[in-house]
Amino acid sequence: MHKDRGTMKWSSLMLPEHVEILQGLWQEDRYEKKPTVDEQQIEWNEQLLQQAYINQSLIQVTHYDAGAYYKELLRVMYMEPSTRSIRFTDQQDNRKTISIENILQIE
Repeated sequence: MHKDRGTMKWSSLMLPEHVEILQGLWQEDRYEKKPTVDEQQIEWNEQLLQQAYINQSLIQVTHYDAGAYYKELLRVMYMEPSTRSIRFTDQQDNRKTISIENILQIE
């Protein structure tokens, strides 16, 4: 079966402006809209966050950032009520701050 690369094979013959427009269109296709999280899920997430903070255990956090969903294993470092965000560390001790509004699910 012949493997066709679609419009990518013609990009060398296109003007750079046209290539940028095509890349912008492809990026728009990958953009995902942020879903709304119901109140029960928010309460459940808060309970699991508090338990994980007390036990310093790893939790799987599904969060939304810049048009995409991410699922990561994180440990709660600090909760910031003033900015409504939570500081996490991953397994390699990299720090990450996620807004509470962007957390979709915690397992």
